Amino acid sequence: PNYVLPGLDADRYPEASALLQSLGFSRIEHPSAMDRSLIGYQIPAEVAARISELRGEGWYLGHPSSDDLVPLIELAAREFNSDWARVIREGVVAGSLTLERIIIAKNPAGEVIGWAQHGTYEQVIERFGPFGVLPSSRGTGLGKAILHLTLQNMVALGAQSAWFLWADEGSTASGLYANTSFVATRSFDILSAAL
Repeated sequence: PNYVLPGLDADRYPEASALLQSLGFSRIEHPSAMDRSLIGYQIPAEVAARISELRGEGWYLGHPSSDDLVPLIELAAREFNSDWARVIREGVVAGSLTLERIIIAKNPAGEVIGWAQHGTYEQVIERFGPFGVLPSSRGTGLGKAILHLTLQNMVALGAQSAWFLWADEGSTASGLYANTSFVATRSFDILSAAL
């Protein structure tokens, strides 16, 4: 489930890129690692207003209780990535992932429909993610609210920056990160070849 690099950094290793292309490999994805400074970070006023609005409508945006962990892990496994469910489960069981590093969103019916976390991998508090919101709730400002609440939480716990290993180029998530002052620091080619 782990990796050293998510793919080939063609900018840093052009010879490797040329070699793989000559062997029939072609790029199928182009994700980027991104980061942003958290020095002086504050939740933007429009996001704070949306958070208040959502809470006023009965949404829960905050740290999970232990009772929320099973639905959170099920959501991560069913709708996103089984590895994300694994790291949540293993981190909580080992005590390396505390509930204060997770922000969840529950709709007014009490269903967990999104979350963000940090400090998941090797307890590095600056490392953001995983992060996911059900597709049916995208475009509502919910993902932006969870992202900013998590960044605020990271600052409160002493983080001076936020970074993650990849977001797919052109994805909704990549656009959200860019609009939240994250910048690409390194890009990778995920390659495939017919055998």
